[in-house]
Order: sequence, then C-alpha cells, then structure tokens
Amino acid sequence: MKVSNICAHVLEPYSIAYTIQGKTLWLHVHNFSFKNPAARPAKADPGKREVFIQR
Repeated sequence: MKVSNICAHVLEPYSIAYTIQGKTLWLHVHNFSFKNPAARPAKADPGKREVFIQR
C-alpha cells in the first residue's frame, strides 16, 4: 500500500488532509510498517474445505 492511498483513505471519513511526507513521518513515529503476507500452500485439502463451508 502506498502512503498516498493511506492519505486518501484518511481524508474521506475524517476530513483530515495529510501530505505524503507528513503521513510517512506519522507512520514511522507510531511504528507502523508494511509486511508482505505469509506464503500459503498452493493446494488445499478439499475435504477440510467442504467441512469449513458447511459451518
């Protein structure tokens, strides 16, 4: 996710405008960091999937 997207996301509901530099600094001060999602296996167990869907 880009900082410009975060700025736009905050602007809509809260009507607070941030510059990219300002929001980058805010994220850094509050210890936010972007981490890629963990890898998942490519093939799932069809039986477990059906049990999960049935719930």
